[in-house]
Amino acid sequence: MKALWIILALVVVGGGIWFLTSSKKSPASGDANTEMAEHSEESSAGSEKIVVEKKKTEIIQVGEKMTNIVFDSKGAQYALITKVSLEVTNKKVAAELVKMEPKIIDILNTYFSSKTYEEIRSADRTILKTELRSKIDELVTEGRVLDVLFEQFVFQAL
Repeated sequence: MKALWIILALVVVGGGIWFLTSSKKSPASGDANTEMAEHSEESSAGSEKIVVEKKKTEIIQVGEKMTNIVFDSKGAQYALITKVSLEVTNKKVAAELVKMEPKIIDILNTYFSSKTYEEIRSADRTILKTELRSKIDELVTEGRVLDVLFEQFVFQAL
């Protein structure tokens, strides 16, 4: 019984040491917008370190709310109220797109006004996001738009 307690104590202490040493981040080298994380794995050949580079992304808001009038197949009108943010690769892209906000709003308005209520309502949001990301990404000279985030996406009957 005493041996079981000793083994349990060693496992707990060893796990604590592993947790404390593996959660430390190594200092980033080079780009100030990059984080480095180390991950240790035990293998039959010994210990091996894998270094994974993680890029920090930026999120920018595009307009507070935009209202687009869409029609259903019966001619009823709906206001589509959206609040959109964009996830981009870095601060430089974010700054570039902030200057182009009127163009981005135009892309969003043109896109949604070209669709019917049924097309937008029944569409897979992932497809809408991908199509919009592709159109907005064409504005960027360096880097890219990673995602279109709908913070609000509401239909209101008029």
